[in-house]
Amino acid sequence: MRRILGSGASSDRGPGDREEEARPGGAPCIGPAATRALYPLVGSAFVLRYYLGEGRHAISRREFGPRRNGFWGRPAAAVRRIGSHARPLWVHAAAAGETMAAAPLLRRLRRSLAGRPLVLSHSELEGEAQARALGLDVDGLFYFPLDLPGIAGRALSDIDPLAVILVESELWPNSLWAARHRGIPVALVNAEMFDWGRQTQFPRWVRPFYGHMLQAIDVVGAKSRADARNLEALGLPPERIKITGELKVEALGPAATREEREALASELGLDGRHLCGPESLSGRSRVPSFMAEQLVSCVP
Repeated sequence: MRRILGSGASSDRGPGDREEEARPGGAPCIGPAATRALYPLVGSAFVLRYYLGEGRHAISRREFGPRRNGFWGRPAAAVRRIGSHARPLWVHAAAAGETMAAAPLLRRLRRSLAGRPLVLSHSELEGEAQARALGLDVDGLFYFPLDLPGIAGRALSDIDPLAVILVESELWPNSLWAARHRGIPVALVNAEMFDWGRQTQFPRWVRPFYGHMLQAIDVVGAKSRADARNLEALGLPPERIKITGELKVEALGPAATREEREALASELGLDGRHLCGPESLSGRSRVPSFMAEQLVSCVP
């Protein structure tokens, strides 16, 4: 839903600032029962708004053919056969950048869950191209389903995943709760979340629906403390959140050694102090280890 509605603005303000903004006057007046009842309608409205606006390329004539593999809720027969033999892990990375970020996690999952099938979905054609260019070791590639009731559930029923892992801002309201209703765990990795009090891109009345959507997520690897605080402010229980850092740092590979930096500095005619050292990557992502451990516990 964040992808659909826009990213908003992130902030490092403390909890007290958000509590002040959430007091009557700025607070949404939609109750929990109404939120649950209206959630499918509101979520679907924003999905359609996205596909008729920013995401209209997804239903264009040029992209219709490639997207038939999964976009309409029916992945290719080869992907469906995987689910009929053993429940796979389903990783979703929207485009090229997210696919690059997902690479170290996929490698760790392959090692930790030997024998468990891995399937990878995308929202953009560039995502599939990146996966093939990287030679990712997955058992199937397909396109994420159109996030509307019925279509989202059909894809989950066909694939029957052990768990779903979403990379970054891929929050699709109907798919999340379709997974929840089927008892399928959902993880969100490399997660960012804006400060709702400072964003100006969509109305405050959407907030309870956004919070309800997040309740379908079982575990989150947040990029920063600010992201974790903003997720908590939307009602996600803190025990579901771990601060794991930036997953894309892991995709860069190991930091250069001192000798390698000095050799490169000499070749470029620079002082070695101008080049980043291993200390600059001291906050390397803990996502691959953390998520692998969490998902291993889901395997019967």
